Order: sequence, then C-alpha cells, then structure tokens
Amino acid sequence: MEIIASAPNKVIITGEHSMVHGSYALAMPISLRNKIRLTVAEAAGAEPYFYFESLNGWSTKVYAGGNVEGTASPQLAGFVSLFQTIMEQNGTSMFKLDKTFNAKVISSNSPKGTGNSASIAAALAMAAHAYFNQKPTADELFEETYKAEQVVYSTDSGIGAKTVSSNKAQKLRKIFLPDGTTKFEFDEAFISLPIGTSLLIIDTLFPGQKSIQASEMVRQFSYTYFKKGPGDLTSDEKKMIVDLFNPVVEEIEKELCPSGDAAKLGRLFTKNHELLRQGGVIPKEMDEIVDLCIKSGCYGAKGTGACGPGGVVIALVETEKIEKVKGALNMAGLKNVFEAHMAEAGPIVETILIDEKDEKSV
Repeated sequence: MEIIASAPNKVIITGEHSMVHGSYALAMPISLRNKIRLTVAEAAGAEPYFYFESLNGWSTKVYAGGNVEGTASPQLAGFVSLFQTIMEQNGTSMFKLDKTFNAKVISSNSPKGTGNSASIAAALAMAAHAYFNQKPTADELFEETYKAEQVVYSTDSGIGAKTVSSNKAQKLRKIFLPDGTTKFEFDEAFISLPIGTSLLIIDTLFPGQKSIQASEMVRQFSYTYFKKGPGDLTSDEKKMIVDLFNPVVEEIEKELCPSGDAAKLGRLFTKNHELLRQGGVIPKEMDEIVDLCIKSGCYGAKGTGACGPGGVVIALVETEKIEKVKGALNMAGLKNVFEAHMAEAGPIVETILIDEKDEKSV
C-alpha cells in the first residue's frame, strides 16, 4: 500500500520577531508543498519498523522493539513521535500490525524559514490518518503538527503548525497572562495578494554559509533594543516594540486584498524590513538583496522569519516582471528563487495505491 499526502509551506508576511513581545503577526500558506510517500508492507517475519527518510540525507529507523538506527535529530524524533501517537490513538502499534512503514519526503525545495518541518509533519499526519481511513479535522491536525514541532522547538508559537494545517492565512498574537504564563491567539486572516502581483521567495543561503538558529536571532533582536534577553523585558519595553511594529502590520493587512495598492504594500514591506534592521537581525548581505529586488522592479522586499545570515527574503512583484527580477537575482548568484501564491488547499491526501489495479485519487 502506498499513500501520498502533501501540505503547504508558509511564509510570515509581517510581525516576525515583534510577535515574541506581543505584536500581531500575519502568516499565509503558500503554493509550494512538501509531500510524504508512505509505503506499507507486510513485515514477513522481520521485526516491524517505521523508517523515515528526510531532507539532506537524514533518516531514522525505529523498530517495534525500541531499537533506533540512523541520524540522531530532534526534528526526526518529532516525526517519529507524531507517527507513533497516531498509531496509539487507534489502539495499535507496529507489533500488533506486523507491518513495515517507510515514509519518504518529496521536498518542495522551499528554503529554511518557510515552515518545512511543520509542512512535513502535517503531510505525515495526513498519510498516517489515511492508512486508518480517517480524515482529521483542521484542529486535530494542528494539535498533532504542533506537538511534533514542540519536540524540536520547545518555545514554538505554533504559527507554522497553524498556518500549514489550514488553507487560510493566520493572524497571531502572543498574550501575556497575569500569572506570568503566555498563550497564543489565532484568527483566520482573509488576505490575498493584490491582483496582478506575485510573491518571490529568495533563499539567501550561499554554499558553505552557515545559518543561525532562530532562537539566537530572537535573542539578538532583544539585545539590540534593550541589552537583555526576551524573557527579561518589562511590560513597557515590550509595549515599545509592539507600538513600533503594530501600525506597520495593520497597514500591510489592509493592502493584502485583490484591490490593494501594490506600490504602497511594497513600500510597507520595505518599512517593515527597516524595523527588522534596527532590531539587529538583518545582515548586510540580506540588505543588499532587498535593494537588488527593488532596483530590479519589485514593489518592495523584506526579510522574513528569523532573518539573519542565510535567511529568507520575500519580495512583492508585478507578475509580468517575475522573469526579469529572477534573472537579476540569478546573475547575483541567487539561484533558489521561487514564485509563490496563497495555497489553494491545506494538507491533503493526493493518492492511495493499494495495488496496481486499485489506485484512488483523493
């Protein structure tokens, strides 16, 4: 039996970094999609196992008896945990089923910072549920994807899991409660790109360059403004950041509609980028790429996600100018440039192949 499921990548349009301190953030699922090919076979006398083959040649094999082979990685551990949880929810295990499960990632090739781990987790969850003839709700899928993400990122906001488990953009805000704890509030955001425009996603990671973990960039942002870590900021200091970013976030949201003013939206992208630069998370190379996008004909551009060395830039461009802009970026050595639109679908099961005579598209 073979099941192919997919889930969209995502981009944070605005509010990255500032959302850690209570501002709004907007994220949307995009048309780039990761896929999982789940192949199930009889164990045939061998020990049942779950084998996961991920990106970058990483893989892990977990046997029913508990032995583990392959790459030691929190990310892979999150995927294994997700798969085992779904089996347990169905009152079974690999021992009881006497099967081998092989899950292989078919990559979207979307760069780091666009929700790959959440997208892969959501696709894996869909494939596992399909094996049990189930269709999870969006809320169930979010919870499963979010738990897998928390294995890797213990302080994860859930914005990646929430966005990729839906076909709607998401508006997020972090709430600081009186008892010192926090929670995240999500609302669907009814946004779209202005008519005639597209979003370019630009991978700024050059061969041999090392990117910096998101947690390090979050600390960098806080230290640049206040010389202290994000967990040590006072309410007034957090409010200062929120008051800087929220007006830009709100203006960007207003223009994210079919009749939106693309030129104004581009300027707002660039204004948001400037605020991120002031927060110390925009390296010189990323600034140069944003400038090149604008000089090549984009309405505007900005860093997205954690930013930092090797981070991702998004650019708003007139659809007719995409090839011109791509050419300029390619000439500058930027080969991984992707056109993206709002995803038309959230996580889906694409095909189920039971045998050569019985294939079903879902």
